[in-house]
Amino acid sequence: MLRRVVGHMRASDLKSALVQIDAFLKSDVAARVRSDALGFRAEVKQELGDLASAEHDLRQAISLVGPSYSRYVHELGLAEIYKRRGQPDVAASFYLDALRTCVAGKGISCGTSLAGLLELKPEALLSDEDKGLCLKAERRAWSLLRLPGDPDRLHLDEAASSIKSAEARPRSRR
Repeated sequence: MLRRVVGHMRASDLKSALVQIDAFLKSDVAARVRSDALGFRAEVKQELGDLASAEHDLRQAISLVGPSYSRYVHELGLAEIYKRRGQPDVAASFYLDALRTCVAGKGISCGTSLAGLLELKPEALLSDEDKGLCLKAERRAWSLLRLPGDPDRLHLDEAASSIKSAEARPRSRR
């Protein structure tokens, strides 16, 4: 199914991609797989400009999974929808949700969520609770990505930049 959907998307045939995903979602699949398919469908719907339906799919996808990379991606998707709608406070709340997922989950770094949050809400405007969450996520990402030294606790934007750079580099296998 995924190959057919990607083929349709490459051919800019988003409506056919949507038909394929809808057909797949009618089958009986595990919650994690359904969550991924809903997230993929939300992405196609965003491309088609149907933000309300994409939001619905992402909210449903989040409800199906615990703290995982999939959930993190869905939360980032909701943040992007609200940014596009011109609702930065709601977008920031979804970036915070994504940071909570990074902290609660395993193997999830926080570069995109931390950078996205700081783009909308400078560090000086974060509540103490939100800043604490950012620092906790930053420490987890620093450890996960095996970055040298300690994260810069005084400049979250610089730490976010370092994390994003490390995420973009291929990891060596040890």
